[in-house]
Amino acid sequence: MALSARNDWLLGSCGALLIISQYVCVREFGSCFFSTEIITLTTTVMILLGPSLAFFASKRLGEKILYLFGIATFITLVSMPLSIRYLVGLSSKFHLEWLSMSFLFLLGCLFCSAYFAIFLPRLYDPSVSFKRLYALELLGAIFGLVLIGASLAVSWQSLITLFWLLVVLVIHLSIKKKILTALALITVCGASYFYPRIDKLAMENYLNNYWYVKNARVIETKYSVIQRIDIVQEADGKAIYLDGVPYYQSGDLHWFNYYISALPGAMLKHKGTALVIGSGSLNSTNYLLKEGFDVTTVDIDKNVAEFGLKYFNAINPKQAKFHLVIDDARAYVHNLDKKFDLIILDTPAPYHLQTSMLYTKSFFEDLKKHLNPGGIASINTCSWHLDDEIGSSIARGATEVFDDITTIQGESVGLTIMYCSDKLPFNTLDLRNELAKKSERKFTVFDKAGLETFLNAANARAHGIKNPIALLALSRMHLPRLKQN
Repeated sequence: MALSARNDWLLGSCGALLIISQYVCVREFGSCFFSTEIITLTTTVMILLGPSLAFFASKRLGEKILYLFGIATFITLVSMPLSIRYLVGLSSKFHLEWLSMSFLFLLGCLFCSAYFAIFLPRLYDPSVSFKRLYALELLGAIFGLVLIGASLAVSWQSLITLFWLLVVLVIHLSIKKKILTALALITVCGASYFYPRIDKLAMENYLNNYWYVKNARVIETKYSVIQRIDIVQEADGKAIYLDGVPYYQSGDLHWFNYYISALPGAMLKHKGTALVIGSGSLNSTNYLLKEGFDVTTVDIDKNVAEFGLKYFNAINPKQAKFHLVIDDARAYVHNLDKKFDLIILDTPAPYHLQTSMLYTKSFFEDLKKHLNPGGIASINTCSWHLDDEIGSSIARGATEVFDDITTIQGESVGLTIMYCSDKLPFNTLDLRNELAKKSERKFTVFDKAGLETFLNAANARAHGIKNPIALLALSRMHLPRLKQN
């Protein structure tokens, strides 16, 4: 291959490799460090900062240093999908999570993409148009995006394998030594073959040390376009983890679903239509189907719903009273022309902008519009005693929208649930009597006036659509406490 043609292919390959490495790095960091947009932004800055710093140092590095830098970059790129989660889990064992985060961010800044800012300028030929060289790298990046979309349609392992093969291609085109190319190819083929097993062990180590889940066994893992989904066998049963965060765990699954869906469903005399926002294990949906409701369940990620059907419920997806909708809940509810007797807001806590928008006052107003007279909106405050800004802001938003609210704090689930309506079809005594049927004793019930008194004392304010970043920042501020709970 002619030198100019080889350099053209090298530039294009580097463009594709850089964009895929950035994507893989952001996804892996996000699923290890309590993923939020803040982590995504920080990881992106880390990746972009490396080349900027390296470019200024490029002229000061000799060939030997450059060669060693290239080896370190190769090791980092090949090990990144396998090692990040394991290192985070290992550091958590010694309570060094923040140190490991700093170390990995520094490692990523130095060895994820910085090398290319040193190596590629040395290929520059003044006789070749700079626009042409830039266009080649940009075309490679576009091709990388195409590869990401195509491989994710198959599996995450397919993307990782393509990523590693691109690393080998770059090594082959840049070093031009067959023996090194062969060694690199053997390494990545072996890594690809053992990837599912190594990833499984790394996740189990992460669960054991980061979340203190002893003897966890990963049953199945899938990367959707939105998040990493893990089905995990724990001592008390199966659990769902979304981007490394426990979404449903069987230990508290029964009481959570009882409070969020079964209890308000039982208090409604008319078992009409119900909307469940968030699928998860689909237990909330299952409770309401058994009560006789016609249930529509909406979730933005079809893979979560499919796992819920596969591992947690015997729901027949074709039965007449069950309707699964894959859509963004905000858009779906806003455009809906149907009303419901019961709406369940059964979504993850607001750690992402996507989910934080489901806890804003404006979304509560949309929920209110879609309730039949006397209908109930059951809302999880994501807090036990409402003594943090997240739970109190969610509760404040509800008090400013709904006329009638009864709040229940259940020790069995460790959360506060709000039942909201224009006029609730039950009072606090009715609620206590219903709970007594389940032998549930450790709970506190108070009405809207009691809730507002508490919120006024806490100076709580609702978070609206204009400031979801504030809600997101608050969720990060309480990360250690949320993790311990």
